Amino acid sequence: MFGVEWLKRVLTTKPRPRTQYLAETWIRVILVVLWGVVTVVNCQKVYYALQTDPEVWVVGYVEKFRDVYKKRGSRGRAYDAVIEVSFDYMGKRYEVREKGYNFNTATYEQAKDKRWIKVYVVPGNPEKSMLSTGVTGKDWALLVIVCLLELVLIGSAGNLVYDLYRKKKPWLDWE
Repeated sequence: MFGVEWLKRVLTTKPRPRTQYLAETWIRVILVVLWGVVTVVNCQKVYYALQTDPEVWVVGYVEKFRDVYKKRGSRGRAYDAVIEVSFDYMGKRYEVREKGYNFNTATYEQAKDKRWIKVYVVPGNPEKSMLSTGVTGKDWALLVIVCLLELVLIGSAGNLVYDLYRKKKPWLDWE
């Protein structure tokens, strides 16, 4: 009978071998570390985007620009602009490649034509300046999802590590 097959599988499960349990623990710990790097990089980018002030900007001169088209699966081509801008701030020369969250195609085309663009300076760290200010709602939502997923991964890996080192034989638990 079709409805009873899952019950038979559950009742006949065997304990996991120790090597499988250890491998699963290490895989989850590695995932936590890798996803943690992604989380930290995204948080830093948002942090510096919030540090830019629309009132504090300087004129930056376009050094290099490039239109990049990437093949993206069956959906066709995706467009991404690469731009390098140099600017002077407080007597020092800096370069910026970070476009920010609100950078759009119209701003890029204008910078290509005029060969200058506004650079929004992070006063405490001019190397992290951006070509646009603020963070969009979509990017806030993405950051929240990234952080929540990191918390779930930490809890999952922490549970396995706890079981491994606090219980006598956790690999004999039933699946």
